[in-house]
Amino acid sequence: MLSRTTRRFSPDFLGGALSFICLIHCLLLPWMAALLPVTRMVDESAHTWLFLTLAPIAVFAGWTGFREHRQQLPGTLMAAGVLLVGSAAFAPINETLEVSLTVAGSLLLIAGHIHNGRLKLIHRIATQTS
Repeated sequence: MLSRTTRRFSPDFLGGALSFICLIHCLLLPWMAALLPVTRMVDESAHTWLFLTLAPIAVFAGWTGFREHRQQLPGTLMAAGVLLVGSAAFAPINETLEVSLTVAGSLLLIAGHIHNGRLKLIHRIATQTS
């Protein structure tokens, strides 16, 4: 029988949550700006801070996950997501392309974190039973 695992810090949960917040921010802020003029006072530094927070978490989660389960797909998804979100945050592009890149990047980050978390769980269960 499997022993109960202790709860640990999960960079995948944190990274997935931040990516989801980024996605919601990107999708809802334009609508809110149109409906609530006060949101126009929010400056563009939110994109920089979100990126500077989620990028190191994605790198850490991808690296620790790879060391544990040796699968490249989660890290590849997260790297592509970080690249797209970073491009949207820092490249001088129009708003439509910025939203598209951020949404695609956030979805890749979320998928990478979920896949990474599942592979780590499978690996832990497999090592406990053997």
